[in-house]
Amino acid sequence: ESCLILVHMVVYMGDANDFHPHHHHHGHGHGHEHHHDHGHNDQPHGNDDTNLSRFCPCCQEALDNLTMNKTEGFDTFPWVSIEEGRLDEGLAAIRNGHTAVDFDDAQVNEEQMELILAELSKPSCQLEALSLYESELNESAANRLAEILLYDSKLKFLNLSGYPIPVMALRGEQQRIGDEGTSTENQAVVSEDQPEVIDYTGIDLSEEKFNLYDTIVIGKLFANSKHILVLDLSSSEINDEAIGPIADALSINTSLLELNLSSNQIASTGAMLISEALTKNQTLTELYLDNNVITIEGANSIAAMLAVNETLLRLHVRKNSFGSEGADVLMAALESNTIIESFSCDNVNETELPNLGFEATDGENVLEPSLKT
Repeated sequence: ESCLILVHMVVYMGDANDFHPHHHHHGHGHGHEHHHDHGHNDQPHGNDDTNLSRFCPCCQEALDNLTMNKTEGFDTFPWVSIEEGRLDEGLAAIRNGHTAVDFDDAQVNEEQMELILAELSKPSCQLEALSLYESELNESAANRLAEILLYDSKLKFLNLSGYPIPVMALRGEQQRIGDEGTSTENQAVVSEDQPEVIDYTGIDLSEEKFNLYDTIVIGKLFANSKHILVLDLSSSEINDEAIGPIADALSINTSLLELNLSSNQIASTGAMLISEALTKNQTLTELYLDNNVITIEGANSIAAMLAVNETLLRLHVRKNSFGSEGADVLMAALESNTIIESFSCDNVNETELPNLGFEATDGENVLEPSLKT
């Protein structure tokens, strides 16, 4: 069925403190043991912008009822903890069918990591949770780990840097609780007579601290997911290096509608990588890049993307470092872009808005119909 699109052209001009992304924040348990005991900033989220809805009813319902309790159950696994110098005990625990092994205190080096990966790749491996906090990892091992998790693993949670990654959800699987225990399946459509299915249509990975190795795994897992609609990576200290795997995944993903990268450490190189990905991506409709450190070079990359992208409907780039020069570049790009319907940016020359077919909104997020046709 085709989507009914409600068209608004709007530039958000309100105070920055009044603007909150469409951020589906849910409370969640802290991670395993002391390594994951991190606090969250309980900031308010979300002016209700359901009047901006432009998805078909089935998509909108999925967005409104996201399942994003990312660490639920992580602490409840029967963990086997491995001490330093006792790697063989950890490998034996994996071989003996234990479902959760914690190598946090084992001081795993790169050579020992290869032994763990070898066990993880075996079809007989029953691991559902693995913690490798403070272990030595390199890009090659992280990529190999991601490949194992994508194709040959029963793992549900992985901890690399103190913040659990929900592997099963990022693979796009659904968890079904039945009479015979827990199983997973890849179907995306859930009928009303199957309420026991947990449908991961949205993944909340906000307010974490992810490095390159984390994002290699995250990117590899969600790249080929067919039904994840929303991915929230806001406030996760992602920098230009760490955003690379996310951009690579975005360039080939065919299901994601909304990506929130606000309040990170993304600069112009990261903006360029995301923009390049969006010249290939044909499904993303909403992107949040607010509160990063994007300079004029990054604004130029975003503007170039706007010249060719034909699916992005909402773009949010407030509180960056490109100033009025970058705002002018982006507004100029919108002159030829007939797709963008909502655009939030600082330092916009408000007198030019009518010429572009835009109406400014105030801090109450009041919208006016588009002047463009």
